[in-house]
Amino acid sequence: MERRSEFLAELGQALQPITDPGEVVATAVRMLGQHLRADRCAYAEVEDDEDHFVIPGYSTRGDTASIVGRYAMSAFGAETLRLMRADLPYVVDDMLADPRVTEGDRAAYEQTQIRAVISMPLHKAGRFVAGMAVHQRTPRRWLSEDVELLRTVTQRCWESMERARAVRSLQESERRLRTALAEAEAARDRAQRRQALTAALARARTVDDVATVVVADMVVAQGAKTGALAVRDADAEALVLLRSVGFPEPVPAHVKRQRLDFRSPLTECFRTQSPVWIETREGPEGLDARFPPIAPVWDALGVAAAGFVPLLVAGETVGVISFSFHAPRAFTPEERAFLLAVGQQAALAVERARLFEAEHAARAEAERANRAKSEFLAVMSHELRTPLNAIGGYAELIGMGIRGPVTEQQREDLGRIQASQRHLLGLINEVLNYARLETGTVRYDVADVDLADALAAAEALVAPQAQARKLSLSVARCPPGLAARADAEKVRQVLVNLLSNAVKFTQPGGRVELSCAASEGAVHVLVRDTGIGIAADQLERIFEPFVQVRADLARTAEGTGLGLAISRDLARGMAGDLTAESTPGAGSTFTLTLPAAP
Repeated sequence: MERRSEFLAELGQALQPITDPGEVVATAVRMLGQHLRADRCAYAEVEDDEDHFVIPGYSTRGDTASIVGRYAMSAFGAETLRLMRADLPYVVDDMLADPRVTEGDRAAYEQTQIRAVISMPLHKAGRFVAGMAVHQRTPRRWLSEDVELLRTVTQRCWESMERARAVRSLQESERRLRTALAEAEAARDRAQRRQALTAALARARTVDDVATVVVADMVVAQGAKTGALAVRDADAEALVLLRSVGFPEPVPAHVKRQRLDFRSPLTECFRTQSPVWIETREGPEGLDARFPPIAPVWDALGVAAAGFVPLLVAGETVGVISFSFHAPRAFTPEERAFLLAVGQQAALAVERARLFEAEHAARAEAERANRAKSEFLAVMSHELRTPLNAIGGYAELIGMGIRGPVTEQQREDLGRIQASQRHLLGLINEVLNYARLETGTVRYDVADVDLADALAAAEALVAPQAQARKLSLSVARCPPGLAARADAEKVRQVLVNLLSNAVKFTQPGGRVELSCAASEGAVHVLVRDTGIGIAADQLERIFEPFVQVRADLARTAEGTGLGLAISRDLARGMAGDLTAESTPGAGSTFTLTLPAAP
C-alpha cells in the first residue's frame, strides 16, 4: 500500500506541470507500465459508438510491438464490450484459458501480443469515453491492487488531460487576446482616420471638394511628401491632376497632365485598375527599372517611394490617388488594405459629387423646361379663349335673329356650333387650370364648406348629363352639420369632374351615387358608379396628366386627360387627397378626403 501511495504521489508531481494533453498520456502510461512491470500500457479514446477506440499513446517494454491505431472493442469479445459499457474492469490472466475468450476472439489478442490484460473503462455523463489497459505477453495473475491502481490512474490521467486542455486553451486565448488588442489599437487608429475622412467627404459637394479632402488626408495620414488626385480628362485621352499637395508651383505641365499611353505608375494604375506600390528606386521591382520615363521627374522631386490607388466605381476607373515619400518604404498588408479602402471611399465620393452636379444641372434644366411649358400652355389657353368666346357670342346673336330670320335647320347647326364651342372652351379651361397648378399660382379661399350644399350643387350641374345617358343619379343624405375646411369653388370643381367622369364611363341603365361620411378629423365624399371599372395596375396612372386608360372609350367621351390630375392636385392643395378603388366590369369608387371643419 505504501509503494502504491508513493507511486501516485510521484505520478501527481510529474503530471502537475504538464500543459500538453499528449505529454500527459505519454507520462502516465510510461510511469504506470514501469511501476507494474507490464509489457505494455496504453491509453485509448473511445468514439461515439462506444465500440471503436483510438490509441494515441502507449508504453512498451522490450520488443513488444506498437499498437497505436484504431480498433473495435467487440473484436476482443462480446464480454469485453459489455463490461466496458457497464463501467466494469475486464481482467484476463490468460486468454487461452479464459472461457470468455472464444476461438474467434483470439485473433485480435494474438495480433496485439496480448496474453493477459486489465482493461479499465472511463465513463463521463453516463457514456464510455476513454480507457486504460496494461498488457502482458505471457500469462499473469493480476492482483486486486493492480486493478484498483489502474482505475485510479485512469481517472487521474483524464483529469490531468482536461486540466492541460484548459490551460492550453487559456494560453491560446491570452495569445489571441494580446494579438487582438494590438490589432484593435491599429484598427482603431485607422477607423478614426477613416471616420474623419468620411465626415469630410460627406460635406463635399463637388469633385474639386472631394479631391481637396482626400489629398490633404492622405498626405497627413501617411506622412507623404506629395499627394495628388488625378481624374480622366473629358477627351478621355489623358489624366489630369485635379488637386495636388507638395509639388512645386506651378505644377510642371508634364506632371499635371499625362496621356494614357505614357508609361508611368499613374497611367498603369488607371489602365490596369490595380494599385501600384513602388517601395524603392533600385532593383527589378524599383521605379527606375519598371518606369524609366518617369525617373527624371522623381529625381527632380526627390521621390524614393510611392503608392498609386485606383478609384473604381461599377468596374470603371474614375481616377487615381497618388502619394510619394523621400525614403524607401515598405507598405504593410494592413496599410495597403487601408489605402485601398480610402480609395474606395474617394471613388464613391467622386461619383456622388458628379451625380450631384449632374442632378443639379438636370433639375435646373427640367424646372426651366417645366416653367416654359406651363407659361406656353397659359399663354395659348388665353389666346384661344378670346376667339372661342367670340364664336360663342356671334352664334348666340345669329340664333336670336338679330342678323335676320333663322330657319330650323340653321338653328340646329348653330346649336352644334355652340355645343362644340363650349366643349372646346372647357378643354382649354382644364389646360389653363393645370398650368396654374403647375406654376403654383392657384389660390385657395379656405372656409367652412357645408357638404350637403356642395353635393346638391354638384348634382344639379351633372343631372342633365345623367338623364341624357339614361343613368340613375342619386345623392345620399349627409349627416347634419357635416362640413369641410376647404375652398367651396374648388370642392365643387372636383365633385363635378368626378361625377362627369362617372357619367361618361357608365353604360346606359347604370347607377351613379354620391354620398359623404366622417372620420376623426376628416370628411369623405364618395362617388360610386357601376361603370367599366379600372384595372388595379392603372389606379395610380389615371391621376397622371394627359392619361386616358381606356383610349377606345375615351374617344367617345372626349377630354384632355387632365381632369383627375387637376382634381387630385386641388384636393391635396386643400390638405386632403383623392383616391380610387375599382373592380373591372363592376364599377369604381372615388373618395375625396378633406379636413373636417372644427
